[in-house]
Amino acid sequence: MRTGDAVNVVVFSLDGTRRRWWTSTIESVDSRCVRTFSRLGNPVGGPKGGWASQADIRAFYWFDRHYNLLESYDAAGTLSEIYVHIASPAEVVNGAMHYIDYELDVVRRAGEEPMVLDEDEFEQAVAMLGLPAKFRASCYRAVEEVTVLIRTWIPLGPSRKSGLAASCRDGKKKGAGDSES
Repeated sequence: MRTGDAVNVVVFSLDGTRRRWWTSTIESVDSRCVRTFSRLGNPVGGPKGGWASQADIRAFYWFDRHYNLLESYDAAGTLSEIYVHIASPAEVVNGAMHYIDYELDVVRRAGEEPMVLDEDEFEQAVAMLGLPAKFRASCYRAVEEVTVLIRTWIPLGPSRKSGLAASCRDGKKKGAGDSES
């Protein structure tokens, strides 16, 4: 995986079924994260058919965090929302990005406070699959973490035609001891 490469992203449900998939372009890759960008209209596949992305989307897939983060931009390049999927850490499998979507999401739309989405779907999946209380608690800890993160997140802005950035970062102002890696 290198900057500029196309990468397939495959999302699985908690029960292990393929939920959705698409191809994106790698903007940066390092030992902690892969950052991708997909254009408005990018095809997304699903088990009941596909659809076209309704926004330009920059995604951050971390290998050591139980979430991934999307910056969503409208056709004019204006940030419309930051969307976080509570999920398994990303994995590279046969050159593709894979993760399990835990059904629980946090969104911050432009000018609004963060809100938790799909708690009912999450609770239903936890009950149906008999997942342990420890799993449920860890997902809600991730919700707390990302709620703080997206309040301070500094979006990169719409994709640039050239000069792809060299590394992932946490989307916050650098402070003492922070690095660009």
